[in-house]
Amino acid sequence: MSKQLTTRWMGHSTWELTTSGGKKIVIDPWYTGNPKNEGNSEDVSADYVLLTHDHWDHVKDVPQLVKNGAKVVTQPEVDKRFVEEEGLSGDDFIRINMGGTVTLEEDLHVTLFHAFHSADSGAPGGLIIRDGDFTIMNTGDTALHGDLQLYGQLYQPDLLMLPIGDRFTMGIRDAAQAVAMVKPKACVPMHYNTFGAIEQDPAQFEREVKEVAQGASCWIPNPGEEKSW
Repeated sequence: MSKQLTTRWMGHSTWELTTSGGKKIVIDPWYTGNPKNEGNSEDVSADYVLLTHDHWDHVKDVPQLVKNGAKVVTQPEVDKRFVEEEGLSGDDFIRINMGGTVTLEEDLHVTLFHAFHSADSGAPGGLIIRDGDFTIMNTGDTALHGDLQLYGQLYQPDLLMLPIGDRFTMGIRDAAQAVAMVKPKACVPMHYNTFGAIEQDPAQFEREVKEVAQGASCWIPNPGEEKSW
C-alpha cells in the first residue's frame, strides 16, 4: 500500500502537511496569538515552511519554525526582510519567484503563482504543491481572477485550498466560482471565522459549490482536524 499525503488545518490559513515521503511542511504559519490554532510553534518541527505572502497572519511564526530546523520557501524580497529585521540567515531560505518551481525532494515540487492581494514585502502568491501524483493548489489570499482557470487546466489539482472570509479575500460567492473554474476533485475553505471581520458559514460555501461546481467535493474541517488523501 502506497503512503498517503496528510493535510491538517490549524485554523485561518495555517496548514500542516505530511508528504507521502514523510516530510513535514507548514504553510503560512500563524500559531502564536491565533484564536483558532491550539498548536504551539515551539513544538512544531517541520522540514519546510511555504509562504504565500508576507502578511503578519501568514508569517508570524517563521522565526520560531526556522529555529526548530525548517527551511523557508519564499520570494527573495521576503527572505531579505526576515534577514534584515529578524536576524535570520539567508541560508534558512529557499528562494523562488512567480512562475518558478523548486524541487524540495525527489517527488516533491513547489510552484509559485500570482495572487491578487497585497503584501508587506515581495508580492502575493499562491502555491502548487506536487507530491508524487497528488497535487494541491493553495490560492493564498487572492481575489477571484481569471488566471485561476488556467492554472487549474495546467496542474489539474486534486485538492484546492482557498479563502472564503471576504473583506480581505474572496467571499463565498467568488470562492465557489473559483472552484468551478479550477475544477479540482476536492476543495477546502480557509481564512474565515478567525475574527469578526471574516465570519462566514462554510456550509453555505459547500452549498454554493454544489450548485456551480459539479464534481468537486468539499471538506469542511474543524481546526486541528486532518485528512489523508
